[in-house]
Amino acid sequence: FGYDNYMKYAFPQDELDPIHCQGRGPDVERPENYNINDVLGQFSLTLIDSLDTLAVMGNVSEFQHAVRLVIDHVRFDRNSTIQVFEATIRVLGALLSAHLLIVDPLQPFGKLAIPDYDNELLDLAHDLASRLLPAFDKTPSGLPFPRVNLMTGIVDGSRNDTSTAGAGSLSLEFSILSRLVGDPVYERVARRAVNSLWDKRNNITGLLGNIIDVNSGEWLGQLSGLGAGIDSFFEYLLKNYILFGDESDLRMFDDAYRSVTQYLRKGRGNCMDEDGIHPMFVNVNMQTGQLATTWIDALQASFPAVQVLRGDIDEAICLHALYYSIWRKFGVLPERFNWQIKMPDVLFYPLRPEFIESTYFLYQATKNPFYLHVGRDILDNLNAYTRVECGFATVHDVRDKTLEDRMESFFLSETCKYLFLLFDEENYLNQHGANHYIFTTEAHIIPLMAKLRRKVWDFNEMAASNENQENENDYGPPKSEHELINVNRELVKVEKSIISFRKKTVNETSCRSRPLSDRHQLPLSANLLYQVDEMVGVLLGVLGVIASLYTFYVKKQHEKNPKYKAMCDLGPNASCTKVLTSKYGTGFGIVSTLFGKNSKLNASNGHLGIIFYTLQIFFGLIPIPLFTKLALCSSVLACLGSLYLACILAFVLKDLCLVCITTYIINAGLLWSNYKNVY
Repeated sequence: FGYDNYMKYAFPQDELDPIHCQGRGPDVERPENYNINDVLGQFSLTLIDSLDTLAVMGNVSEFQHAVRLVIDHVRFDRNSTIQVFEATIRVLGALLSAHLLIVDPLQPFGKLAIPDYDNELLDLAHDLASRLLPAFDKTPSGLPFPRVNLMTGIVDGSRNDTSTAGAGSLSLEFSILSRLVGDPVYERVARRAVNSLWDKRNNITGLLGNIIDVNSGEWLGQLSGLGAGIDSFFEYLLKNYILFGDESDLRMFDDAYRSVTQYLRKGRGNCMDEDGIHPMFVNVNMQTGQLATTWIDALQASFPAVQVLRGDIDEAICLHALYYSIWRKFGVLPERFNWQIKMPDVLFYPLRPEFIESTYFLYQATKNPFYLHVGRDILDNLNAYTRVECGFATVHDVRDKTLEDRMESFFLSETCKYLFLLFDEENYLNQHGANHYIFTTEAHIIPLMAKLRRKVWDFNEMAASNENQENENDYGPPKSEHELINVNRELVKVEKSIISFRKKTVNETSCRSRPLSDRHQLPLSANLLYQVDEMVGVLLGVLGVIASLYTFYVKKQHEKNPKYKAMCDLGPNASCTKVLTSKYGTGFGIVSTLFGKNSKLNASNGHLGIIFYTLQIFFGLIPIPLFTKLALCSSVLACLGSLYLACILAFVLKDLCLVCITTYIINAGLLWSNYKNVY
């Protein structure tokens, strides 16, 4: 549906505007509009990015048709200044993946080979990478400028800052290209950037920042996390090792993961225990390791997939559960979620794939049908909230589900691909390909080929040739350059290294250690799942809505019958109650409302209501898992006050009407909820 409408309404432009059913290209009138111009370069982006999705889905005829369109229509001599990182992962990676699928003699996804194909996609990839190379010129740090003009090779001199992910996540695609065309320059510049970033870690914490100046090599942003600006750097350290077999990549990943676990991971040591705070990875200062923000972002949701590749299944399950609770709270995933106030900081959802990616990886690792249910939730919500006349639209505000007229190319490249693979049990990737392919950060599939394990050059600065030779000997002499390397842990040293226990960290586990019986149980206990829901405010949000409806109902009763005056002069309005209860705790919100200053129960209740408001706001700023004794006392007071009002309704007004019964039920639920919040 989305692809067909792109081809119908948008091709050859870069993206589809799914609401107005028209194409979108770069914003020529506003060159500073990086949100658009970083990715749209007048080269039919969505078509290129979707090529291997068509192959994975088995649509052979459309794959061949799309390849022909790319060969006939796509050129990179465009006067477009694009971001090096986005062009690399979306376009270069897609061209390399499609080329390798076409020339694969096994043709596992159907007869994708095209008659008279003469490596045109590889030539396009080579041309694009050559146009990106000027970004690496004349930078003493070895880091690329973030943007370059494809026609002139001029870098965008207005911005010298680049992200860690943007500079350090080019090595996979660039190295693949170098080994396919036999030209070391692409791998050399990409590897130099990785090594340059690695050398700039803090020598105490071992952490990297998120923004760096390409000229001076100084950190401009010292935020260290697992989300935007740094996420794929860690991912590619591990995937580089899996694809190329260079032990130095694994050592860097292990060191980075150790630092991340030590400084970013907060919560109980064993995430499967029920005592303590559910673990999460926060953002810290790279120099001190101290907490820097109270938000996490949607891009961090891909890290469970990296943990699966490493073999850290339990940790992946726990982190995934956190993001599933956030998804369930809003129906989609906000770009940033503030875990302190349990509300989004950045409201939009641009159809990102990261949470779906982790869901797919965890299902493949555990075969637990729980993740199929998660996938069904995702699929239903995408159809319910984002499907429009000609495609799927970005959610502008996760709270009210208003939409923006944009469908980014990664929706077809990643989001749809991972969802399709999650449910397609018979797909070659799920049946036989798990040990033969790897996904790039844009979800382009790359075969683990013997040819990609070998290089005919030696970089002095990389000093890894001996290790590569050692790794190649482990696999024996390849029969052909297209021979696939099986990374099954029983056969190949690579997989053993990934899940090695020689550097065991917190709660480290492996795929092999999980018994088959686990497939018939929840990946986390019901208590732990409930705990995560409370942590992000799912249950409190629901009770807050119930409380608001109850408040509205009681007001209506007052309008009909003055008898209920004592319980109907509520002080603050229902919408205020809804917001406060969803943010700060249902017990506080309801009691402060019911003890509003206009209540006729007695005049002192007005002062009590103000006190509850003060306590609510003050202690509401503290996340529930960190409740102090003072917060516990406030929670008890809130519950007692709520029960006190229920008693007044029943024994003073002498009326056990429907409203009173409802009051009893709600207050019993509030008491239980506040108790669970603390314990």
